[in-house]
Amino acid sequence: MKYRIHHHTEYNFSNSVFLEPHTLRFKPRQDHRQQVIFHESKVHPEPAGRNEFLDETDNLSELVWFEGKHSLLTITAISELKVSDKNPFDFLIYPFSYHEMPIQYDSTFASNRYLYISNNQIFIESYLKLLLNDFKGTTLEFLLMVTRKIHDDFEMTVRHEGAPHPPDLTFKEKKGSCRDLAVLEMEILRNAGFATRFISGYKYNQDPEDGHELHAWVEVFIPGPGWTGFDPATGLIVWNDHFPVSASYLSWNTMPLTGTFRGKAETSMNTLIRIEKITTG
Repeated sequence: MKYRIHHHTEYNFSNSVFLEPHTLRFKPRQDHRQQVIFHESKVHPEPAGRNEFLDETDNLSELVWFEGKHSLLTITAISELKVSDKNPFDFLIYPFSYHEMPIQYDSTFASNRYLYISNNQIFIESYLKLLLNDFKGTTLEFLLMVTRKIHDDFEMTVRHEGAPHPPDLTFKEKKGSCRDLAVLEMEILRNAGFATRFISGYKYNQDPEDGHELHAWVEVFIPGPGWTGFDPATGLIVWNDHFPVSASYLSWNTMPLTGTFRGKAETSMNTLIRIEKITTG
């Protein structure tokens, strides 16, 4: 299947300001499951310079810098993807010992940063204990259970701006945006010993009335299939309607746009995301 993603971001400033260099992360990831056929990012005002680079977690990013003062900044990113319709369960966990809980990674796997646990753990340990109580299944069954359990126990909300909430806050309020639930699942799975990272990207909605927004989920490193996606917002393993852009052990390293400005001004932001299915071939 082929998809076209149109992502428009607009910042308005009440006064003209000097734009510091900005980092763009809009280009979808190229991997075994999705191919990037076309991508371009149009920036206004025209940057004085721009260059692509790989960040510390191998996300393809772009740095743009500006001259002069401006009261408007817009970025329009257009991407076309070819996505595999492969069965998401068509993989082999190997070595076979990784089917069993608790998972024990090989000492050569550089997973320490993907196992980092925050200090906000008041509720996480007790919740995990309940999940593990009398659990006798496989590694994959546990990951699916946790993903489904978060989906069932927490209300999904929409919050367009702001960093993900700390996991304890999400747990206490029993609700959160997709990025809040993703951070919560990361913490739970890391406490269970799984190497986990935060994914920022897009999700295609069949119903046009639902619209499209940035989406977030988690990927877990499983020997054999490698990084495998799980979405607590849907309660399911990730399939071909999720389009990853950035991945990191820290959620704030995946923001589509980061940058600052010099000057005194109030700002407002507007975004518009459209995803179209082009063909089924």
